[in-house]
Amino acid sequence: MNAGHGLTRENVSAISQIEGIYKLNIGHALIADAVLVGLEQAFIMMKEAMYIDL
Repeated sequence: MNAGHGLTRENVSAISQIEGIYKLNIGHALIADAVLVGLEQAFIMMKEAMYIDL
């Protein structure tokens, strides 16, 4: 199953831990963050958020 639409750095870790999640669609959150911090930093921040508590 895929998840998306509404994923943010604050909730992506919990959602990614749901059994059966295959793919996360994080494009909107990533671009929104990139407007403020740049694309490279937005990728770093999202990647770190995805693996919190794993």
